[in-house]
Amino acid sequence: MPRSLPRLAEEGRVRADWEYAEWAMRVSRDAEDMRWTTDEEAWREHIAAKYHFSPDPFLAGKQRDALWDKGIMKVWEDMPRVGIVASTRYSPKGYYFQYKDMATGRFTRRANSGL
Repeated sequence: MPRSLPRLAEEGRVRADWEYAEWAMRVSRDAEDMRWTTDEEAWREHIAAKYHFSPDPFLAGKQRDALWDKGIMKVWEDMPRVGIVASTRYSPKGYYFQYKDMATGRFTRRANSGL
């Protein structure tokens, strides 16, 4: 667990690092995941309003996974409004996402993406 919370987590706008690390690991498997907001219901409503999903829960889950895999920048577009810059980097161990708090200049999250 980190020693202190990033500024945005303290303000309740993003999850704490220790929670985020767990969630970033399953990003490619769970397209309904919260990304950068603590308001999960709002995220689900946004996704449901923007896309038409199959009534079959299994197929709808697959559709959400594909949207995440192919449309990550659509999610990331909104981050700068709340002070976060997101990017993908490659290391010898694989791809990972990193999230930078623009106010402090520090990277507040970094986890293996599982890609």
